[in-house]
Amino acid sequence: LSQLLPASSYDVSVTAQHGLDHSDSITGLVVTGKEFTSVLAVLYLLCIILHLHHIYIYLFSRRFSPNHILSSLSVPDPPTALKAVDVTDTRAVLRWVPALAAVDRYIIVYGSKSKQFLKPMDCSQQLLNGMLHSGVAQIFPGSKQDEGVRVYCDMETDGGGWTVFQRRMNGKTNFFRNWEQYSKGFGNLSGEFWLGNELIHSLTSSRPMVLRVDLHAGAETAFAMYSSFYIGPQRKHYAVRLSGYSGTAGDSMKYHNGQPFSTRDRDPNPVLSGCARSYRGGWWYKDCHEANLNGLYDINTNHQGVIWTAWKGRDFSIPFTELKLRPVNFDPQTQG
Repeated sequence: LSQLLPASSYDVSVTAQHGLDHSDSITGLVVTGKEFTSVLAVLYLLCIILHLHHIYIYLFSRRFSPNHILSSLSVPDPPTALKAVDVTDTRAVLRWVPALAAVDRYIIVYGSKSKQFLKPMDCSQQLLNGMLHSGVAQIFPGSKQDEGVRVYCDMETDGGGWTVFQRRMNGKTNFFRNWEQYSKGFGNLSGEFWLGNELIHSLTSSRPMVLRVDLHAGAETAFAMYSSFYIGPQRKHYAVRLSGYSGTAGDSMKYHNGQPFSTRDRDPNPVLSGCARSYRGGWWYKDCHEANLNGLYDINTNHQGVIWTAWKGRDFSIPFTELKLRPVNFDPQTQG
């Protein structure tokens, strides 16, 4: 703003620009005095920058004169009691007591310097947060966004990021349970457990999921992958829908696709099957099973064991099994 004439009126338009981004123009009328003084104009820009939990407020002023330009950074009377609430990985609500000084508008720039998820929804987001070794972690899926829930994360298999929802390994946990127990989950996350049908439904409802089944028998290993995996709500008897098989174990779950979950005390098709009572577990039985990974541990007769027929037949109880899920769009190649 140099070479202005005294006692003159000017329409001034100011636009802030950073790279390809630019702000809306601020326009105003500037009237010069009869005699030029050292300071001709003062421009102010008030910004609120949100970094999820932290908000910084800056007042930027630039003073122009015919002979020099002076830039300074100062903090004005700020808003108080500033708080971010209802924070998720995509949104947050800000609340504060306004400043005493008049403020025309706020410019909010938000993001996270660390790129972390404050409330990871599953183990894939825990991996992105920097959890590199398998173990127990807290996640916040749709049904548990407030209090969270503890789960076991597999961070080594096929790039990691797997939320494990079943494990058999030693026979110390009874899997011949009732409907409520299978709904809520049971067992020990460091040993054998079932995570719970309600939580599995919540995880598979939040976004498309991949299912992985890992099977070990001594030095032998096999796996099955399903590129689409979903568990329905309780009113639909936690019915399973899956497709897109690949792997080395064979496709024993194809037979169970679309079937409701059943337990010893609740079977949607008791006249046709009664499989949960006959084969001593809780599963998506049809009439009755090609897979029964919640069957009796170390029982190798009468098809009552921990079974994956396509790999070891109906009378071989598999010593170690894990069922785990991960978002479809998770790319192990992008992880360091």
